[in-house]
Amino acid sequence: MHQIYLALGSNIESRKQHIETAIALLREKVQDITVAPLYETKPRYFEDQNNFLNTVLRGHTDLEPRELLQFTKAVQKEVGRVERFRYGPREIDVDILFYDDVVYKDEELEIPHPRLQERDFVLQPFADINPDFSHPVLKKTIRELLDALPEEQRSIVQNTSGGHLSFVPSISRNGLSLVPTPKGVTSMSIEDNKALAQRWLEEVWNQGDLSLVDELIAINYVLHDPTRPGLKGRTGIKESVASFRTAFPDLHFTIEDQVADGERVVTRYSIEGTHLGPIMGIAATGKHGTITGIDIYRITDGQIEEAWSNWDTLRLLQQMGVIPPMQ
Repeated sequence: MHQIYLALGSNIESRKQHIETAIALLREKVQDITVAPLYETKPRYFEDQNNFLNTVLRGHTDLEPRELLQFTKAVQKEVGRVERFRYGPREIDVDILFYDDVVYKDEELEIPHPRLQERDFVLQPFADINPDFSHPVLKKTIRELLDALPEEQRSIVQNTSGGHLSFVPSISRNGLSLVPTPKGVTSMSIEDNKALAQRWLEEVWNQGDLSLVDELIAINYVLHDPTRPGLKGRTGIKESVASFRTAFPDLHFTIEDQVADGERVVTRYSIEGTHLGPIMGIAATGKHGTITGIDIYRITDGQIEEAWSNWDTLRLLQQMGVIPPMQ
């Protein structure tokens, strides 16, 4: 297995989602992935474009250098990258920085990456993973290269309120490691997680804003609910929310109680609505009902990654008149 370092960046539309998708696809041939924090950076070379999100990952692969290049190109295409012009806007950029301590160059590929030493948006997240890594050609560590970078070549956006680097929480997914949050940056607190769970029910379920799913739900989301077996991913939960809101146009969740510990939030709620459309194979009955339920959310870096849902299905079917009430 060969140790590799890759740089990822995006500055078009759903930047974080593009990077998440690329990392998920890279896992097909890259193992033991560690992902640095994401940094907001100003564009370099061609400045008339949106800011970028940038990060660096470390992993291991059996691929040879040129095979790795072709694989990263395929990943970029799968994410949706459109070729425009050099240094222009892009949905995703995946660059090979290092491959063991190999020094390699041909007409398409150069390792180490020839311009990484002039890019703080590469050096800073790299330093978050391994500041003591030594450049096999320049014979300097990543930390030394970052410290030596002139101010005019730095493009990471500064946080004007506190002087710290502008920061977006890093990605932590099954099979990935998370680099600790840099000093001066506050990670998601328990109250933040509770607020996210409240937004999920109020803004997505009650208000029907499906555009927030990509923000609040992780790309590899898994739901454990016997009434919706096998539901995974953002598309799956979007379809589920849309289906219930079509069947119950006035659907409304009311949070009755909420507790949280670490990355988990438990929410007890009541739901009411009028059955005006088909659901679970049952035609509209026009009946209004109220039931209760409990959800448990596992939240990682500001997104719900896994959920367990248990609601009073029997009571719902009784109120819809599908089965008779208990005597």
